Formats: sequence, structure tokens, C-alpha cells
Amino acid sequence: LLYSLNISLENPRVTFKTLNDDLVCLLLPPLVNNPIVTISKNDQNLDSIEELLRLGTLTPYMARFLEAAVQAKLNILVCGNKNSGKRTLINTLTNFIPTNERIVYTGTKEIINNTKQMVLTNTIDVNTLESLYPSYLVYVNKNVDTLLKLVNKSQGIIASFDIRKFTLDNLVTNVLLENPNMTKETVLASIYTGFDILVYMEKDIDQKIRVTGIKEIDTQELKDVFIYINNTFGFNKHNNFTYKKLKKMGINTLDDIFGV
Repeated sequence: LLYSLNISLENPRVTFKTLNDDLVCLLLPPLVNNPIVTISKNDQNLDSIEELLRLGTLTPYMARFLEAAVQAKLNILVCGNKNSGKRTLINTLTNFIPTNERIVYTGTKEIINNTKQMVLTNTIDVNTLESLYPSYLVYVNKNVDTLLKLVNKSQGIIASFDIRKFTLDNLVTNVLLENPNMTKETVLASIYTGFDILVYMEKDIDQKIRVTGIKEIDTQELKDVFIYINNTFGFNKHNNFTYKKLKKMGINTLDDIFGV
């Protein structure tokens, strides 16, 4: 096996995926003192909000907030570093979408939760995506230019993007790196007008995925709704712009959390 993977002192690092999508990394000296094998398990079994709650990925208040946002067709951007659990959370959020709604999924990786109402495609052509008439668009693709042309449409959007820090500057910088044809002003304007909620995912040192922040976009400002600091979850109960928006839409399921 090691020979077929071409690992040697001259090539001391090899990574590959198993049949169930686990990521295996083999390391030899001089990269490390002793030979090491690491296995990053695929979170394909984390397909329910109950399982994420049990593992401490997010809190019940967070789950209810995101459920209300999805059902209201608010646009949600899930951010985080690679392998931080973005796809797992997005897959779970699709469970909140009513079963009679059409979901169009576009991305390089097939989403885990594939329902009868989900149309899978790799296209980033705006006209093609609009011709599919999605009630919800799940967008997992680095081509943000296409995404930002779709965010002001009538469908709800759940999208993901890789960033290292949960700041607006880091998000804009990473978008520009992946999409050099865009300008900073265009990206900022599209984020402010096109998205409602930003969610940040991280993987702890113990390899557990966790939602460490949820921000809302209020006009041209990002405001904390939920935070995770020093191993403690917290939330901002007052002046919640999204809660007020949901109330105007007739969604009253968060009154016990944010109601005064």
C-alpha cells in the first residue's frame, strides 16, 4: 500500500481519501520525528439538528434562530476555514426547508442530504440557475461573482465560503483573491444588500466542529447575534434587527428568546 501511494524519504507526505470520504494523511521523517498517520473523519452522519445539538456544535437558541431564518428565506452565508463543518451545517439547514419547496444545489461537492425536491448541478451560469426556478439555492462554489448576481432574487440562498477569521475585511479579501475581476466596492455592496446572516464555523483542537459566531447585517453594519468566547456561548438579546424582520413577516417563534 505504501509503495502504491509513493511515500518515501524523498516524498514524506501523502494524503488520500477513503471510500467513505475520510481524509488520511501519512507523514514520515524529516517532516516529523516519527511516522504519523492522521485520519480526519467525514461528518456524513451528522445529518440532523438534534445530533449537532448533542455534540455541542451549536445551542438550541442558535438552531431555532437559523430555522426561522431558513423558513423565512433569508440569505445565509456560512463561513469558516477548510474542513470546519460548513458543508455539515448547510446540509442540516436544508432539513428546515419545507418538503414541497424546490432546492437547487450547485457546487463541486455533492451535498449529503439529497431529497426528491433537490436539483443537483455544477453550473454557475446565472440564466441556467434562474431557469430552474429554485425556491432555495444552495451554493457551494468559489465563483462568488455568480452568487452575488443571485442574492437579490426572490429565492432563499444558503451559501458557503472559506475564510480564516470572522471579519468583514477577511471575507472581502478572500472573495477578491478568488474573484480578481471584482472590486472591493462591488463585493461590499453585494454583501450588505444581498445577505441577511453570516455564520462562522471552526474546528476545535479536539476536532469538534462548532458554530462560533452568528452575525446579522443591519444596513451597512455587521452585528453580533450569537458568540462563542472562552468556551461559553452567548447572545445579544436586544436590538436584534433579524428578529424584528421575522416578526414583520409573521414569524413569532423567537419571542421567548429576543422578545422584551
